[in-house]
Amino acid sequence: MQTWMTVAWYELIQFLRLRSVVIIMFILPLFLIFLLGTVFDNQMKPVNISVHIADQGPISKDIEAFLKDERTERYAIVSFASSGKEVLEQLREGSADYGIVVPEDFSARFMSGQKASWIAYPGRQDYENLMAESTMKFFLNELQTGRMAVIAGLEAGSAEQLAGSGGMPPLVSAELTGEGKAVFGSVSAIQYYGGAYLIMFLLYSGMPAALSLLEEKEKGTLGRLYAVPQPFWMIVLGKFAGTGLFAIVQAITIIVFTWQVFGVSWGSRPWLLVLVCMLTSLCAIGISLIIASFAGTSKATQSIFSSLTVLMTFVTGGMIADLSPNVLEMGKYTINHWAVVTIKRIMDESDTALIWQSMGVLAMIAAALLIIAFARLKKVVKLHA
Repeated sequence: MQTWMTVAWYELIQFLRLRSVVIIMFILPLFLIFLLGTVFDNQMKPVNISVHIADQGPISKDIEAFLKDERTERYAIVSFASSGKEVLEQLREGSADYGIVVPEDFSARFMSGQKASWIAYPGRQDYENLMAESTMKFFLNELQTGRMAVIAGLEAGSAEQLAGSGGMPPLVSAELTGEGKAVFGSVSAIQYYGGAYLIMFLLYSGMPAALSLLEEKEKGTLGRLYAVPQPFWMIVLGKFAGTGLFAIVQAITIIVFTWQVFGVSWGSRPWLLVLVCMLTSLCAIGISLIIASFAGTSKATQSIFSSLTVLMTFVTGGMIADLSPNVLEMGKYTINHWAVVTIKRIMDESDTALIWQSMGVLAMIAAALLIIAFARLKKVVKLHA
């Protein structure tokens, strides 16, 4: 046991002594998380929204009152357009960041129990679209929470009379339609990119597991490891353990630094977070060994592994959050997807059963990759493979 622990410690020290490794694996992810997270999170100035209210029904006055309310003004500066065409013109000119058109039949459809919606025209910036959509949806959600009498401008007495006679308008789905959407889901932008880049660089940290063995073979020193008076598998296990230790150090550094300095909330269950990082590292070790068994050289393995990691990060929205549904659907078949989904659930304090569900998928992927990797390991460590 002392053999593999010694080898693991030596591998960890070797990694940490390389200045390029420290810059790429520690400083670069912190920089990317800070850069992308703050671009979307910290530019929280009010959004300029152009609104045309074509509806002349009873709810239109409440819409206008909401848009002029001082609480709304903290998040949105609303200008009223005379037509939907003017809304589009203001978006094209850049004088508005987001556009809303309330159709002329909105009140009538809503009061009659039909599906009612506003038409949204998102602008160029995702964070502005997100803020505008959140503000507008706040009002629309009020229409769906039993406050019909207040919103419709009815007196309390007449509302009770209507309710008792069965004449109260039913609650319906009032929504925004258009291209706007909450690109970061239930977490903030800096949380989103924190999780995405933590997983991306944890995958990169698993690559040395295979590169170390391939470089030993290319330098002609692999034979010396066979000659050491210790079981060869103990030395190999030590190299893998060293890679795992490096991944743990990397994960703890990123999580603690972003929590203390950037204010990223990683949730209240850090032990689950550590487990996700360990499973991701095991996946990375498995992939690197599988690629190495086919590629045969350290350069080819590094090139293929790097390209695959970037591709998996991209299709899961790690680089561009607002991807098309078809691309994101492809991302569901990657390690990044299940790892990031689990981290997001930990961040937003989701039910433990949901967290274990996605973590279980990640564990099965790790197990499958490791089984294949160890089945192919002889191709990596044989002197004349």
